[in-house]
Order: sequence, then structure tokens, then C-alpha cells
Amino acid sequence: MKRRAAELGLLLGSLFAALLAVELGLRLFTRYPLDDAKTQQPDPVLRWRMRPELAGIDDRGFRNAAALASAEVVAIGDSHTYGFNASPEDSWPAQLERLTGRTVYNLGVGGYGLLEYWYLLDEALALQPREILVGVYVVNDLADVCARLLDVPYWRPWLHARGIDGDRCGSAAPHEARRHERDIWERLGLATAVGSLWGVATADQRMRFDIWRGAVEKAFVVDVPGTRTVMYHRWLRGKRESTDPARPQVAVALEVARRFLAEGRERSTARGSGFGVLLIPSKEVVYARYLAEIGYPRPEVYDADVHGEELGTAALVRVLDELGIPWIDARPGLERALVEVGDLYPLHRDDHPFAPGYRAYAEAARELLGRMKPAVTARQALAAGSDPLATLGRSATRTPPLVAVSPLTR
Repeated sequence: MKRRAAELGLLLGSLFAALLAVELGLRLFTRYPLDDAKTQQPDPVLRWRMRPELAGIDDRGFRNAAALASAEVVAIGDSHTYGFNASPEDSWPAQLERLTGRTVYNLGVGGYGLLEYWYLLDEALALQPREILVGVYVVNDLADVCARLLDVPYWRPWLHARGIDGDRCGSAAPHEARRHERDIWERLGLATAVGSLWGVATADQRMRFDIWRGAVEKAFVVDVPGTRTVMYHRWLRGKRESTDPARPQVAVALEVARRFLAEGRERSTARGSGFGVLLIPSKEVVYARYLAEIGYPRPEVYDADVHGEELGTAALVRVLDELGIPWIDARPGLERALVEVGDLYPLHRDDHPFAPGYRAYAEAARELLGRMKPAVTARQALAAGSDPLATLGRSATRTPPLVAVSPLTR
């Protein structure tokens, strides 16, 4: 008995020593445990840029092969423009470059929102682009404005100087949409390199097993031939709040959006550049039409979430139309890709698509570029003998809403 106990102790000790060696090796030579500090460098205004020493990140801290002195197209955005869940060459700015043959510079970083986009106008215009495209992810970008006023002291006086009252956001942090509560295993995954690697490597397999045994609680599980994904109820409820135009925080964000977009259009036009917006929908909205077509049962919280996002998007579209800014919604292309590809998104939690989804973003962006008329600068207007301000006011095109795509079929 004592011998068996000693053998068991030796086995457990050897296993612990092996795990410790793997843990140390992962910490020394890989990015595990997953930690933003390993990929981001601090920025006093933007909060962070990406670390230039990372593969695919340029000297300015953005996801480009090199920090260009000029570019024909500049893309501004968040993680959807950065290209989370895709390689650098599969981000939508990189795919747009291949589709159009134009040089495209990517100013997208995860966690950025409307205020960061506004601030990045200077960097975008310094590249002397023909067009600037802003990828707006309504789900986060409206909610992020008030959150940023609480996080970064720079922004409140910056907005006050532009006539925007940030105090309407209140003093409490806005609701953060969280997909689910973290359990002890997820906490270990965040704290240890071995746990992080295991969690990433087995996430889909574990989720498939949970779906099979019916163990996914408080979530809407889409499980049909060709496509599977999970949408947590807590995330759906949070999204609905973050896009509700009736909430004071969203109203402030829409005012910020109006001022940013107006300035972006005006300054771009004055430089001879076009200025347009790519609207990026959530996974939930992309699935909505297909699920309705096949009669898949949907919980009330899901339909309310989709309706809420559509309201927030419609409010932003009204701003774009009033300002005469060309825009396009990537939703129809993503809906088609969902039918063609099936698993367009990760199985669980994540709203970022795989490469085919970013291809749909890029194709929408290419269509938007085709709709945009060349801007007329004040100098050109004077040379033509016309009123420069009147000419600038006419230079932006108004883009009508996309025609709905035909019903989804499989």
C-alpha cells in the first residue's frame, strides 16, 4: 500500500513538474497566457496601439506590412477593421486592396470607437488618400462613447470644446454586454499559460460536446445542418441596451457621430478625398433572416436584440443621409456568405467572422468606393469660378439604402 502511494505521489509530482515546465516555456516563448499587455502598447489618448514588434504590425502600431507615407484608401475602425479571427492578409482592408488594386492602409484596432475614429482623422488625412472609409460596428461604437468618457480624462474637455455635453452620460459606467459569467475554469484559463492554450485549442470541441448533451444554458443555440453557433442571453440583452436611441448614453453617441462624420466629410472634401461609411452588422443580425426563412424557433430576447440593433443602425443611417455621406451596409453580403459558407462565425461567443465574412466586408467596401464621387477641393472650386462652400456642399453623394437581397435558401 505504501509502495503504491509512493508511486502515485511520484507520478503526480512528475506530472506537476511537466506542467510547470510547459507553463514556463509557454510564458517565455509564446503569447500565452493571453494578455493584452503583450500585444498592446499604451497611448495617452487612444489607450493603446498594437506593439510594432509583433508580426504584421507597422511602426505606427497598426496592422499593416509597413508604415506607408501615403495610401489611396485609408480604413478606420475597430477589431472588425483590424481583422480579429483572420490573418493580416484576410482582414477586409487587405482584401479590399486585392479586389481594387489600390493601396489600403489599415487604421483599425480592437477596442476603438467613434471618439478614436475622430481622433485618427489627422493620421488618415496625413496619408493623402483618395478615400477614407470608416467601418462602424453599431453594437459597440455607440455604447463606447460614454464608456470612454469615464475611462480616459482627455475626452470630456475635448468634447466640451466642441459643444458636446458629456455630462449627459452620467457618472456610472454604461451597461457592458457580457456573453456569460466566467467560471473557475475560465479564470484559470486567463491566469495560466497552459489553461489559455487549452481553452483556445479545445473551445469549439467543448462547445460541440455541450450542445450535444444539452448543457448550454441561458443561451440561444443555433444548431442546423451546415451552421452552428451560440448567442448568450446576457450578451443579447446588453446589445439591445447599447443600441437603443432612447437611452441618454446612445443619444450622446449619436450626437458625437454626427459631429465626427460632419467634420470627417468636410475635412476630407477640403483635401480632395472621399469619405464614406461601411456599416458592420452583428452575427445575430446576419443570422436573423435565414432563421426566419427556415422557421427556426427563436427566443424573444434574440428577436428583441435584432430589432434593437436595427433601430440603432437606422438612427445612424438618418445621420449619414442628412449629412450626404455615402454609406453601405455589409449585411446583405454577409447573409449570402452565411448561406454559401455555413459556419461564417466561431461556434461560440465571438461576433467576428472568419475570412469569408471579411471578404463580404471588402466586397461591400469596393461597391461603396464605386459609388463615391471624387471630392472637389476649395482651390479647384475657385479655379472653376464657383462658390467653394457651395461646391463642397454638393461634393458628397447621398447613397440610397441597399435593396434587400432575395430570401435566403439552402
